[in-house]
Amino acid sequence: MGAGRHRSSGLSGFWMPRTDQTAQAFAARDSWSMGPGRAASDVSSHNAADMSSVRRLLAVLANPPLATSGQRTLNRVSLAARLIGCDDVVVGNLFPIASKDVTALGTLGADSDQWLAARDGLLRLLLGADDVLLGWGRAEPAGAARIHHRSQIQWLMTELESRSLQVWTVGGEPRHPSRWQRHTCRAYPGRPFGSALAAALLAGLPAR
Repeated sequence: MGAGRHRSSGLSGFWMPRTDQTAQAFAARDSWSMGPGRAASDVSSHNAADMSSVRRLLAVLANPPLATSGQRTLNRVSLAARLIGCDDVVVGNLFPIASKDVTALGTLGADSDQWLAARDGLLRLLLGADDVLLGWGRAEPAGAARIHHRSQIQWLMTELESRSLQVWTVGGEPRHPSRWQRHTCRAYPGRPFGSALAAALLAGLPAR
């Protein structure tokens, strides 16, 4: 699911790491690296943004994990930030309470209260962001939680459309970081993960 630790506030899953060391480790492992100041391949002219000031990426995930530390997710989001050209990362969640998987989210998210409570935290994160990466996953919770989940995404899309922020997805959909390598292996067979992820990071809002 999302990343971070179990908290009940809308800021659960909040990180602000420096991205350079994490990305360099991935690049070294994959025998691939970017030139200075490069971003996610050449998918957008936004990649040439001035790097003289701190540029912050907000990654929006589903909800914090319960069974893991979320470090693998953080590593991949930090790599994506470096490829895009960002210096710092913050992670927000559509739903603030941790769960083991999307099935459990269907139970935890049956009421609208926590979904609505998460919006204040997400709005604060949007105010401090320059780029937004959508990564809550393609799976949906069941039951009433599905309605609230879709409503939360609709609300976020409306907020994004009203702001001058660059939005990113992997492969044109809000894939969760845990699924990125599966996608890049299929879409870019034979390419190292870092290189394939750079090509897969696409600028623009996904189709509704």
